[in-house]
Amino acid sequence: MSNITKLPTHNSALAIQAMRDHRADLMAENGALPRVDENTKLVPLEACRAIVEKIDDEYQPAGEGEHTTNAVAFLLGGYPQSSKSAEGMENPKIYMAHVVRVFAKYPATLHTKATNEILDRHKFKPAIAEITQVFEELVGKWTYAQIIARKHIREHERRQKEAEREAVLAKDRKIRDEHITEMREKYGDASVGYVEKIQGKGGPRKVKEEDAVDLQSFGHDRAELDRKAAELLSGISR
Repeated sequence: MSNITKLPTHNSALAIQAMRDHRADLMAENGALPRVDENTKLVPLEACRAIVEKIDDEYQPAGEGEHTTNAVAFLLGGYPQSSKSAEGMENPKIYMAHVVRVFAKYPATLHTKATNEILDRHKFKPAIAEITQVFEELVGKWTYAQIIARKHIREHERRQKEAEREAVLAKDRKIRDEHITEMREKYGDASVGYVEKIQGKGGPRKVKEEDAVDLQSFGHDRAELDRKAAELLSGISR
């Protein structure tokens, strides 16, 4: 059996499309993760894999590199020099250093969205906590989506294993029914009851005396029935 939780090379477009198509299934409601069980309509497996790997690959801290510095400069450029900030307004360099530190903790792929959101929300330079809040809201959507996607992957795996187990059981039932039919045709209904008495978790056992009395009253050959029962149970265990 293949391990379906092994993630292939991700498809970013597929992940984004899946987020759009299954938004209601992948979003937390009031901060609570939805229940995923046998009754859940699952997001397609490949879409879940794409979401998980996209976030693993892309949602890494940007670090305090040139991209981050430029993103912060673009944000601060949206506020006039006379704009007051909640933190570090006496020293713009200190304020910018704080903002760079926040931007560095989050993926570069979110910098533009965060900048636009901050500029829309705040008329004046925001507090560091307010900038962090915007990033947390953006990251939260994908973090929740990844957690939920993993839950869907695990449920896909559980259902696959259950289907495989049911296929094995169905095969065993078919083998058993064929043997039971054969024994009924050759030895009559009493042989079926005999087989049911001697099969169990421990496999074939010696027939009990009361069973032997029942069988002998029907004139059955006990050794032959022992052989057929063992054959039956051997077939089921294969």
